[in-house]
Amino acid sequence: MTQARHAQRDQHADKPPVSTIVHRIGDLSGHELAVPVAGVAVVLWLVAWLVTGQPGWLLHVFEIAAAATTVMMVFVLQHAQNRLEQATQLKLDEIIDALPDADNGLIKAEAAPEDELRQRTEHNLARRNHTPSSPL
Repeated sequence: MTQARHAQRDQHADKPPVSTIVHRIGDLSGHELAVPVAGVAVVLWLVAWLVTGQPGWLLHVFEIAAAATTVMMVFVLQHAQNRLEQATQLKLDEIIDALPDADNGLIKAEAAPEDELRQRTEHNLARRNHTPSSPL
């Protein structure tokens, strides 16, 4: 097994089985060959549809498959985006925690109430506007 394959397997090791499956689907759909493979599949379906005399039931099969794939991909993409956002947030929290002059109140700011976020944003903008810019 290649080193990349080991790393990919280890990457999914601690996730629930459903999450692992969803990530693998996301990985496959984002692969560079996904678009050509999908294009070939559509062309093959079109040829089969034309050769069989354009039956309505085959058109419905395609419509249902396309709709089901679209709905599933919405959830796959949302799942992947949520995990990426969580990982990025954890990294940012770690950076904030490590900086001596950082405002540790910003850690987990994404969970703060809207009023607190608005106040922090206004405070940071005011601080930025009153800080002289350094020469280039």
